[in-house]
Amino acid sequence: MRALALALLLATPATAGDPAAVPVTPQLERLLQAGPDEALDMITALMQRIDRADGIVLATLSADRDTARERRIARAVDSLVTLDKSGDGVLTRLEVAQQRSDWSASHLETFFAEFDTDKTGRVDRDEIETGVRLRAEEVGSTALLEDLAGWDLDEDGIVTPAEVEAVLRAQPVGTEG
Repeated sequence: MRALALALLLATPATAGDPAAVPVTPQLERLLQAGPDEALDMITALMQRIDRADGIVLATLSADRDTARERRIARAVDSLVTLDKSGDGVLTRLEVAQQRSDWSASHLETFFAEFDTDKTGRVDRDEIETGVRLRAEEVGSTALLEDLAGWDLDEDGIVTPAEVEAVLRAQPVGTEG
């Protein structure tokens, strides 16, 4: 018993630098179920999505995320606007069907049902931008990026890919929290 007490007293306490001691939220726990390699790929993709492949800068995370989101929205709007081959500033079903042959008929109908808010059968740039903004997918990735803030092992304000990998490799795989 005395040896156990001595071992506990001498044990190094978990510190911020201990990858096994970082907080693992339920969302990250679910991500880890796929295994460390898959989780690392997912987190790396999220880092690239906010244009921070070299690491998440905690102080600018919100601004980085917002900037990247605006860029994605602008690209999506631009890609849809380019479908307007007549140059009249609106998309018709025919223009979209001709330019997006990879879309099924149901996809085309869904697009017009959701984006053609004034129900004219034509989608203008304002409707495109509004539709894209409403569908800008950020919900899960935002929470995940914020969860990673606790993974800054060297406490320099940046969660690097190496820190993410160290944490993922230190976590038990396949356990429920």
